[in-house]
Amino acid sequence: MVTATPAQARTVRALPLDPAEFGTPMPFPTVARSSAAFDPTDHWRGLARLDQSCFATEGLRRHGWTQDARRAVEHLLATADGPGGDGPARENYDPLTGRGRNSTHVSWSAALLLSLLRL
Repeated sequence: MVTATPAQARTVRALPLDPAEFGTPMPFPTVARSSAAFDPTDHWRGLARLDQSCFATEGLRRHGWTQDARRAVEHLLATADGPGGDGPARENYDPLTGRGRNSTHVSWSAALLLSLLRL
């Protein structure tokens, strides 16, 4: 497994946590909100996928930023339609509203959510 050096990790830490870029209501969308390519309806150019939210959170935790990871998990669980709202677990979410999109009742989404709870 390849990991970032501590210096590399510090360099990239701020952007994913920036509320104006990736700290959207459903965190860690596939593209920064300020990008011309950002489209909250596009699977590859804006939707927040649950697996990438988990990867981003795990990256924060592994580099020792446990408070940032905990806040990201709490935010994710509070805003996601499935775990924090009234809908089923979903594959991906609208980053601007947190509403679930596509693929309801995805079992790997439930497994990912459970893995986040250990942070």
